[in-house]
Amino acid sequence: MTMRGCLLLLGMVAMGGCAAKAPVDEDFSDLAGLDVKSDVFSYRMKLVGTLPGNQTLSVPYTSRPRFRGVTVPGVEGREVDIWVQSTDGGDAVTWLTDDKFRIIAKNDDANQTTYDSHIHATLPASTTNTYYIVFRDYSLAKHTFTVSYRQLHPQTPGPTAPSSGSSPIVQTFVPLLRAAGVAFASDSHVVAEATLPGPVRSGYAEFVGAASAGVEVVAWRFRSGGANAFAVMMQQDGSFWVSLFDAAGRWVAHGRAGDFAHDQTLAWDLDIDDPTICRCGLAPDGSGYAGCEWVDGNRYTSDISDCD
Repeated sequence: MTMRGCLLLLGMVAMGGCAAKAPVDEDFSDLAGLDVKSDVFSYRMKLVGTLPGNQTLSVPYTSRPRFRGVTVPGVEGREVDIWVQSTDGGDAVTWLTDDKFRIIAKNDDANQTTYDSHIHATLPASTTNTYYIVFRDYSLAKHTFTVSYRQLHPQTPGPTAPSSGSSPIVQTFVPLLRAAGVAFASDSHVVAEATLPGPVRSGYAEFVGAASAGVEVVAWRFRSGGANAFAVMMQQDGSFWVSLFDAAGRWVAHGRAGDFAHDQTLAWDLDIDDPTICRCGLAPDGSGYAGCEWVDGNRYTSDISDCD
């Protein structure tokens, strides 16, 4: 009986007599940082194309090089579904890796009745939004495989943080800065004030205190670095302000733009005339005059009003 026939029989009745396939353990970490056109890379893997999603690619396989790779796009948190199937009796072993060829998921046989590989996984964070489907034939035999890649529950990827005027911590916590201040009421990221961590709720209250009548203050929860992050923001008279908090509610950055409709580049330094962080009673000398609270935990003198 062939191995495939043995697997089919095992799927119908509980009986022995078929030797289990030895697991295939591979590591691709040595490929990280290599030029994909270099001889060192090409000796181990050949990249054969790109699948943007919901498409298939036919790939002929030989043992030289040992692996074939398909480049696929994705974003953190996206569920993906991958099949590598043979059209001529091959036995696919498949890995999903990140952009540094670190293994995210692996599959040899999708079930006891097939040699096809099937991976269903959630994509981790990636600095490039690039991932790889890597596969080989179990016996390193010559075969043809069809690779399919689907992105499930697609979401419109958010714009990246602007490079001008953004510190590293801002770029970490604000992957969607260019969207800020634009019709958040219909955005699924918007959360109610009552659900915010205490420190974030305090920041929200300060924004409300600075807002004119009819101006909406918005709290936004999003994912950054695998954890929740929060933004409290307000747009008023053409200006825009945002405070950023990490998952624990720690205030990590504060930005502003004076003419947001025409330039979404945010400044991240202290502005002693900023109404969302400066008010009467915060002067550092305890005089009761105006001062500003800043991310570093210090208070600074402000001339935002005479505080009579």
